[in-house]
Amino acid sequence: MPIALATLAAALCACSSPAPQAATTTTTVPPTTLPVPVTLTGTSPQGSYASLGPIERIPAPILAKGTAAPPASEPLLPYSAGSVRVGFRQFGSGPALLLVMGQHGTMTWWDPQLLTDLAAHFTVTIFDLPGAGYSAALAGSPTVESYADVAAGLVYSLQLKKPVALGWGLGGAVVLALAERHPSSVGRLVLVDSMVGGSRALGVPPAAAAVLASPTVTAGTVASLMFPATEPGARQAWLARVFQVSPDDIVASGVRSEASAAASLAGDRALGAGLGGIRSAALVIDGLADGVVPAADSTRLAMLLPKRKLDLVAGGGYAVLAEDEGALVSAIVTFAQSG
Repeated sequence: MPIALATLAAALCACSSPAPQAATTTTTVPPTTLPVPVTLTGTSPQGSYASLGPIERIPAPILAKGTAAPPASEPLLPYSAGSVRVGFRQFGSGPALLLVMGQHGTMTWWDPQLLTDLAAHFTVTIFDLPGAGYSAALAGSPTVESYADVAAGLVYSLQLKKPVALGWGLGGAVVLALAERHPSSVGRLVLVDSMVGGSRALGVPPAAAAVLASPTVTAGTVASLMFPATEPGARQAWLARVFQVSPDDIVASGVRSEASAAASLAGDRALGAGLGGIRSAALVIDGLADGVVPAADSTRLAMLLPKRKLDLVAGGGYAVLAEDEGALVSAIVTFAQSG
């Protein structure tokens, strides 16, 4: 399936059913030392995807808007609102690439073949949003902005150097908030199936939004949203690959929190209004057959970003990253290395 380059587009994500997981606790990071990650035994994939390595946890400070994380040689001043334990995986080599998962998914739902191919070009970091998978929950109701503040803290804790930030669906909104609130923490942006915040957003169709907000739907049901009905083989192949790395179900509380954050996007005027001030170059990707985030939404988003490139994939759905994975990896690498 060829991809058509034009001006810029973005993304979302999905997956799973409920199962008990991360405790909802926060900790405090000592202000003068970098936190040390803890490796979780028994979490390494086996077989062809063993190179993805184990899951680790690290306390990430929740950075306030406008604060820039210092290098490791300088103390982290007390400008964070505590910290939260974040589960992550890191693998590959090369410049830093941070992947932000979308709604109703954990980091184990990234297509492992996509991750393997990206790892040939980047040092890839994937992580669970607070309250999902191996990450502890935030106090109170999370927002796209609070997710972004945690992502900025993770960049600091892992000492990532201006990573390219790729967000899928709700993760795309988190990446936009990260670029707005913590511009020094991020480099270029890749927004896959992502939507515009504020009144300009067309929004996720009600039927799709109901599936993503349900804590009882199966992985197969969510997967049916991700691929066009004309591509049942691609959907089954994606599920088969994902289940080779023992995907985690997202707990009901995490589903509800992410659904609340996603629903608030339409009224998030600050996010929408801040798009014109983002200095990072952005690549916006969407499928023309996307039944979750309409391609028109990604197109609107691209037009509001000062430095953008839009790739609309003919026949591509919400899982556009997995449908023509080789071509899209090539486009992401080219974009990351340009300019």
